[in-house]
Amino acid sequence: MLVASVVDLYFQFAHANDRVAMAEAGERDARRIVALVQARFQAGAEGRLALHEALQVREERAADLAALRQATTVLRERVRVLLNGASRSLARSIWPDRI
Repeated sequence: MLVASVVDLYFQFAHANDRVAMAEAGERDARRIVALVQARFQAGAEGRLALHEALQVREERAADLAALRQATTVLRERVRVLLNGASRSLARSIWPDRI
């Protein structure tokens, strides 16, 4: 049962890391878009609505990324509990931040 639980968590963790990587790329893109829209706004080529929407998307992407990072932390803690309360440093050495 323990082995099956660890294997299941391994794949959940791998999937979570993939989602974090995609969210990081999305947040990075949103920051670039905000910079572009701000430049266009200052040049008079974009309106306030476009700027507001770009800022909102950036904030949504940042919130999504934070939630996904928290989820990976929860998964890491579940592994620690499965390993009979091993210390955080031991859990990290067995279960790295990224798979």
